[in-house]
Amino acid sequence: MLRKFIISIVLLITLAVLSISSSASSISYSEQPPTELIYQVDESHPPFEYSSGDEVYGFGMDLGNIIFSAGNYNVRYSSDTWSKVYDRIKKGEIDICGLLAITEDRKKDILFSKPVVKTFRAVYAKRAMKISEITDIAGYRIGGTKVRLL
Repeated sequence: MLRKFIISIVLLITLAVLSISSSASSISYSEQPPTELIYQVDESHPPFEYSSGDEVYGFGMDLGNIIFSAGNYNVRYSSDTWSKVYDRIKKGEIDICGLLAITEDRKKDILFSKPVVKTFRAVYAKRAMKISEITDIAGYRIGGTKVRLL
């Protein structure tokens, strides 16, 4: 009987200490101002990133929300043409750009994290179109948009 009583007291004290330390850490965490991040994406890269009106949507935004919801961040999302976004990330005017393929040239301009998404894309066409390399699609319309290669 005495043993059960002592175990109960120890458990109550442990729970009280954990509760106090949890409250203290959440108070100090919330007192810190959130880190401001500017996250800009290509305005027309569905389903990964795209804008409609003043809102930005897509897998990239969903991934950003997941990553930054775990910390004390205030993320400002916006979009623009890809060339402007890339220019801004190189100049340090924005903190994060949208999903981006890693190339040796780009590694010279910006810092990449470890890959968070790997994708594969394919082009399906009639046999008569004779597309054997990605550069062969230049000038065709895909989804109503004329293809231009960067």
